[in-house]
Amino acid sequence: MSVDVTPYTNLITSEFQTAPNFMAMISSVAQPWADMIAIAQGTPSYYDIDVAFGAQLDAIGLWVGLPRTIQTPILTYFSWDTTGLGWDAGIWYGSGQPLNYTVSMDDGTYRIMLKAKIAANQWDGSTQQYLQDFQSIFSGSGITITFVDNQNDTIDVYFSAKPSALLIGLLENNYLPLRPAGVLQTFHFPA
Repeated sequence: MSVDVTPYTNLITSEFQTAPNFMAMISSVAQPWADMIAIAQGTPSYYDIDVAFGAQLDAIGLWVGLPRTIQTPILTYFSWDTTGLGWDAGIWYGSGQPLNYTVSMDDGTYRIMLKAKIAANQWDGSTQQYLQDFQSIFSGSGITITFVDNQNDTIDVYFSAKPSALLIGLLENNYLPLRPAGVLQTFHFPA
């Protein structure tokens, strides 16, 4: 992708503007510099958390202090007592199998977790900002959040749409770094 070099060639005095060979030489010398300037000016947009992906999100994760790969408990082992983990729904646990596994978050989930970490780092501790931050974390994901403060150190968080199974697991295991101290959050997802 070439950048237009006419802003630079227009700086040449009028007596040389009519010399086609000279103008072609100046254009060919200025072109790489114009391309580098355009790349340098566009670099900050590559690390915008709302549009970054892949390695760019990994770089943001390094700045924020949140790795893409985390250890999480396996919540899908077969169980008689847990709804939805019956004969065909859960993984059969074998002797010696780990109870945790390493998971690498996809870009969408990682973006939500990075936004939560950034919000937690800037949070003033107020309930009002908590509610605003929590809603802004999920902006652009198609999920809206509503809250019910039970006035007994518990908050019920209702999701308008069901997030991914990974995100549900991260939320339910308190991996989301935004939570008022001493307040129990209960998440409710649509069926």
